[in-house]
Amino acid sequence: MAADGAGQLAGRVAVITGAARGIGYAIAARLGRERMRVVIADIDGAKLAQAERDLHAEGIEAVAVPVDVSDFADIDRLPRVALSTFGAIDLVCLNAGVNAAHIPSWEIGREDWDWIIGPNIWGVLNGIRSFVPRMLALERAGAEGGHIVITASNGALASRAASGPYPVTKRFVLSAAHSLYHDLKAAGSELRASVLLPGAIRTSEAMARRGEPRIARTDDQQNAENRRMPPEEVAEIVLGAILEPRFYILTHPERSHALVHARTDYILEDRDPEFGDLTP
Repeated sequence: MAADGAGQLAGRVAVITGAARGIGYAIAARLGRERMRVVIADIDGAKLAQAERDLHAEGIEAVAVPVDVSDFADIDRLPRVALSTFGAIDLVCLNAGVNAAHIPSWEIGREDWDWIIGPNIWGVLNGIRSFVPRMLALERAGAEGGHIVITASNGALASRAASGPYPVTKRFVLSAAHSLYHDLKAAGSELRASVLLPGAIRTSEAMARRGEPRIARTDDQQNAENRRMPPEEVAEIVLGAILEPRFYILTHPERSHALVHARTDYILEDRDPEFGDLTP
């Protein structure tokens, strides 16, 4: 999707996972305002149905498909729905993901790994396996401008104490996005791949945290949450990256660049990382 203006998106079809709320919903709504037709997916059927109603209220063509992205047979319904309903797949945002308790690595149990690996890793791998062959076939048939955006995290660029399994899975996602990018180039495809690396985003309610029951927030905690970037701003950044297009989509570039520089310096200088320096 070359950068000749957002109007080029009108009538095209986007599929977004993890779209019942948070970043996923904001992306769906933003693309819908560019007159894209959207297929939204999420494991939370009730919130997904409300998201569909909200999009319809804005005049956005949207269809909701409850999906467990960790199940290939389930996610494989998404491209079939997109093709049967709208006749195309132009953009896929593999955004679904969960968080887990922030605990030392030796305290992470198998149940925590299973909880997070399903959507965060298998959700991406299943999405690639399900969508890419169909998008390549559409490209061979004459479709232009296909694009896949994979949501990782600033946490993929660094680590900190008691970060839990989340950054481990997101580092895998970053690597998977790199592999997809190079594989598409090697195949001679014009399909684009991008990776979204969000920093501090106001999505606390959109990401379930295993082992962290909801508790009342203090005024300081709420103020800190309010200072985070709202999902709508993330969606605007994603739209710009799709139109440009570019591979790395950074919501907080100065912080991301600092993390990359710090980690690279430790490696090049053969130094141990300093405690606390690589905090996303």
